[in-house]
Amino acid sequence: MRTARATLLLCVAGTLVLTAAVLVACGTPAIQRHQAPKLTERSRALYARTNLEKGRALYAEGRLDVAESAVRRGLRFEPDNTDLLRLHAELLEQLGQGDAAAAQRARVEELAPALPPLQDGPHPLSDPRSRVLFTLLPPSPSLLESSRRGRVPRTWPDGVEAATLTERLGVRVPYAEIVVLSDDPHPTASSVPAAQAWLAAEAPNAVVSLRVERAFCGSSIKDGDFAVAWLRVAVALPNQHESDARLIRVALDTAPDHGCEAAAIAYAVERVLELAPVQEALGAGPRLPGDAFSADAVRTAFPVLDWRLQEEIAQGRRYLSLGELTLALRHFQNAERIDPDDPVTRSFLAEVERTLALARLLEPVTGQTHAEARAAESLEAQLSTSQRIGLEAQLAHEQQRRQEMLSALAVLYELRSAPTPGIIASMRPVELNDPTATGIALALQRLPPGTGLEVRSLYAPDGSVLARYYFGDGDSNPVLREEDSNGDGEADRWVGYDAGVVAEVWEAEKPGGPPSLHLVYGSGGSPIERVELDHDGDGRLDRLFIYAEGLLREESWDTDGDGAFDRFQRFDETGSLTMREEDVDGDEEIDVRTAYNKGRIVRREILNAELLSEIQ
Repeated sequence: MRTARATLLLCVAGTLVLTAAVLVACGTPAIQRHQAPKLTERSRALYARTNLEKGRALYAEGRLDVAESAVRRGLRFEPDNTDLLRLHAELLEQLGQGDAAAAQRARVEELAPALPPLQDGPHPLSDPRSRVLFTLLPPSPSLLESSRRGRVPRTWPDGVEAATLTERLGVRVPYAEIVVLSDDPHPTASSVPAAQAWLAAEAPNAVVSLRVERAFCGSSIKDGDFAVAWLRVAVALPNQHESDARLIRVALDTAPDHGCEAAAIAYAVERVLELAPVQEALGAGPRLPGDAFSADAVRTAFPVLDWRLQEEIAQGRRYLSLGELTLALRHFQNAERIDPDDPVTRSFLAEVERTLALARLLEPVTGQTHAEARAAESLEAQLSTSQRIGLEAQLAHEQQRRQEMLSALAVLYELRSAPTPGIIASMRPVELNDPTATGIALALQRLPPGTGLEVRSLYAPDGSVLARYYFGDGDSNPVLREEDSNGDGEADRWVGYDAGVVAEVWEAEKPGGPPSLHLVYGSGGSPIERVELDHDGDGRLDRLFIYAEGLLREESWDTDGDGAFDRFQRFDETGSLTMREEDVDGDEEIDVRTAYNKGRIVRREILNAELLSEIQ
């Protein structure tokens, strides 16, 4: 009786449920085991990663013995996993097993040698005769206003970032001039002409600007201990009409301490000095008479100018869309002072000035306001017939131009609905040049078979194409919108309409490539119902999200890229994971099913007997 009772208690307390091929029952004879095949490399990596994250979580809770057991299980699957070995060494040290910890650290050093020490001497291209100017820029205003404030330098120039950059550059390029810049009133932050004048006075052969975009240390269950530094780098040379900025990212495996952030920045500086444009700047010859830095190079080297310019243009366009011409003019004039040669600013400025000039021309010569003259019905008496005909023609032209401008603005902010009739009237027909283009294929999918296709474009005031719309023959409403969202000359976003509202959206990750993202919306354009991802562009989905009433309910992954989903997750109405199913061996049958309640595992079923035998 005592044995039977103990067996019953064991069955009630057990949390592992084995079904299908594996049968576990109380009081039944033991099942004979057969030799199971070895796990695949992908399966071993999965189990190693799971035990690594479990070990980190237990370590953070102070449960050292249990954490060490989890790490040892992970090392059974991947004995050379350096993350597991590093965590194991730390746990062994905490548990008083110093010799074993030292052996694990030696193994880590053998498998993944530590980063080489930082160079102490000057860079080979550093030359006393060169006049290279390194400018250390304050953090981006847009980043400081974002939710990532904690990851962006906030104490510039008194913090770790400026001091580390100055120290490392002083060691590696001792003959270069290093200037730590702040915001206004420095000339490089006020306007392009002021920055050009300042550079003319400094007379460098080249300018290398550096800005810390990210700098922080942390620790997480997924990544362990780390330090991150991102440096934005731009190089400007005299008479260089185009200049590109680059982003250098460095991540170190290091415990968060007072020096981890500085270490990441120091290694990022070494990466900067390896860039070909920076080495070109270090070896730049002396400037010739008349050499100057172009406006584009200056705006790239000092991005706060471009940020301020875009802010003024955006404000001007907002007021322009509201019909507040005087306020719009003020912002466009501010933009012109920042960069007098910017073509977008000049286009909008000319448009507003022409509209205001027309309004002044229509004012009666008596000095009355336009409203007073209209109320007194004296406007016609102030203009001759020829004047009235000329002004009406000019007014019609300006109204057409303004409608095109407002249509362009409306398209930029178009979200859930198809363009209005007024916007459609501003479009111009274009020819179908490439019958195999993605936009044509997607548009034809949304039309009945055999329907002809017509394409119209909407243009910005400067003549550039804002968006291209596809219509069925004889239709007054488009079925598809196509646009180039990043300005690289290749279409990368397509919006499908159904009954005048957005039904589907496709986006291409690579220039000129097929769509890699597909969004499917519910009736009426909201809420979203499906999100499909195909990152490698092979036409097979890598990931699928299913939504119900705007909430994520199901998620499917193809983790090994074989074209078949092998991980499935379901969520409840609160967004919490309730079930995970996994096909571990790639046979398109579920091998592991795990149930969750409020983020905790409550049941795990292993449906593959061979898998269970291998694990045991």
